[in-house]
Amino acid sequence: MIKTTLGQVADIITGPFGSSLHQYEYVSFGIPVIMPQDIGNRNLSYEKIAYITQEKANELSRYLVDTNDIVYARRGDIEKHAFITDNDKDAICGTGCLRVRIMDKNVNPLFLSFYLNKPETKKWISLHAVGSSMPNINSEILSKVPIVLPDKREQDSIASFLDNIDNKISNNNDICSDLESMAKLLYDYWFVQFDFPDENGKPYKSSGGKMVWNEELKREIPDGWEVNSLS
Repeated sequence: MIKTTLGQVADIITGPFGSSLHQYEYVSFGIPVIMPQDIGNRNLSYEKIAYITQEKANELSRYLVDTNDIVYARRGDIEKHAFITDNDKDAICGTGCLRVRIMDKNVNPLFLSFYLNKPETKKWISLHAVGSSMPNINSEILSKVPIVLPDKREQDSIASFLDNIDNKISNNNDICSDLESMAKLLYDYWFVQFDFPDENGKPYKSSGGKMVWNEELKREIPDGWEVNSLS
């Protein structure tokens, strides 16, 4: 085991200052700019991410992120970071963020990402943050984060094992999300649109199924249906 610090195995830079990147320079589509709100639990959210033109990105090329980089928020939820994958590379580390690039070939970047996600490491970062109303970190604080590294082969093994678990969790979450969407769609067809299958397997209401007015619900419901309590 080797005890070291993040600054000794990685290059840490601060994203561009506001004077280098203005609000009016954002466009609807282009090169993504990573902001603190886009950082999730070791991943990036593109739901509300901002974009800039390729020309502007060329001006800010120093702040480009690449595969295996790590991006932290400088303020707010400082414990979280995004691990940059092939799908995220070529984005820009934006204002309010820090880019960590592993320089030591004896360090597996994926292992380091999992290590930085440990509760103990997150707690260390929080305890050393500055600011009274909102926690803030900088490259100096981040460079002092203590790291304990096993040999490279063990790092590779641990990283691969944890990554497989993460992928399995992600796949299961996607399956659950799809099933939930299907259930909502089925409920809408059956109990909102009343297009459940009739005796001929056709959608009830759309196929001319008889509807009757229900005074309690103030709407029409299928003939033979009634409103009652579950008990």
